[in-house]
Amino acid sequence: MHKEGACLRLGSIEQDPNPNISTLQISKLLNAIGLKTQDMDVLIDFATVASMRDVTRCVPSAIKMLVWANTNGPWRSVTIASGAFPPSISDLSLGVVTSLRRYDANLFSLVVAAGPVIQPDYGDYAINNPFLQPPAPRGPKPNLRYTSGLAWQVLREDTLLPGNQSFCTVCAKMVHSIHWAGRQYSAGDMEIERCSRQVGGAGTATQWLEWGASHHMAHVIDRLTNLGEP
Repeated sequence: MHKEGACLRLGSIEQDPNPNISTLQISKLLNAIGLKTQDMDVLIDFATVASMRDVTRCVPSAIKMLVWANTNGPWRSVTIASGAFPPSISDLSLGVVTSLRRYDANLFSLVVAAGPVIQPDYGDYAINNPFLQPPAPRGPKPNLRYTSGLAWQVLREDTLLPGNQSFCTVCAKMVHSIHWAGRQYSAGDMEIERCSRQVGGAGTATQWLEWGASHHMAHVIDRLTNLGEP
C-alpha cells in the first residue's frame, strides 16, 4: 500500500532458511500481493549462530539459498543475516572486559569467500540476541557492549555509586582501553565519552544499548567499506 515494495524473510527463530522453496510458491505470493521480484528485498535469516559449529552448518545452506535467489530473481537486494550475541550477560565477570566472538560476522565472511553466485548484503542483530527476552524483574548492572574487530568487548560493573553513576566507571574504563575508537566515531561514542567524564546524566539501560548499537553499526560499516568484511 505504501508503494515501497516489501521484504521477503526466509528463515526464522524456529528454523533455518529452506532452499527447496518452489518457484510456484513465490509466484503465488507475488501475485497475491501484487509485486514483482524487483520490488522485494530478500532477507535470508539464520537467527542465532552461537558457535563455529553453527557457522559451519549454516555456510552450505546460505550458499544454496543464494543459488535459489539467483534462480528466482532478480531481487531488489539479497541479505544474509544472523546474530551471535548471547541472550544474557548476567553471568559475565564484573570489573573486567569479556571478549565475545562475532560468529555472525564469521558466517558472512565464509559465505562470501566461497564465491557465491550472488554477492549478498550483510545483516545482523547488532548487540542483541535474536530471541526477544522477557522483561527483567530489575534493571541490569551498569554495562557496555562495545564492538571491536571480530568481537564484542563487554564490560560490567557492580552498582557501587548512586543511581546509574557506575556506568560512568564503565565508560571511563572503555575510553582508556585499547578498544576505544574515539569520540567522533559515532553518536554512541560521543555519549560514552561524555559519561566517562561524568558530564550530564549516566543514561538508562535502554540508552546504554542504544549507544552500543550506534557504535556497532558505525564499526560494521567501517569494516565493510575498508576491509570488505563485517
